[in-house]
Amino acid sequence: MMPDNTQVIELIKPPHGPFGFYIARGNEKYNHGVFVSRLSDGYPDKLFAGLLGLGDEILEINGVAVNTITLDDVYDLMAETKEKLVLRVLPLLARNDW
Repeated sequence: MMPDNTQVIELIKPPHGPFGFYIARGNEKYNHGVFVSRLSDGYPDKLFAGLLGLGDEILEINGVAVNTITLDDVYDLMAETKEKLVLRVLPLLARNDW
């Protein structure tokens, strides 16, 4: 955990298929950030346990801030990843504004 309560996690891209989580835009209260909205049915919750959870805000993908780009561009960043996805996230439980 970083001093600002964010954490950096690395996810290795599966050989076939997506990373196993879905994203959505938040509302105005959260500056329309990008959040983990659900985990894929094909991935057990324990796979991401301690790393990524529902409601976590994704701040960066591979060093690119995602708060100012479209959701389609965020998906493109994820899809273009060849080997590993590096995310800077603000976990839901670390937020002090909810």
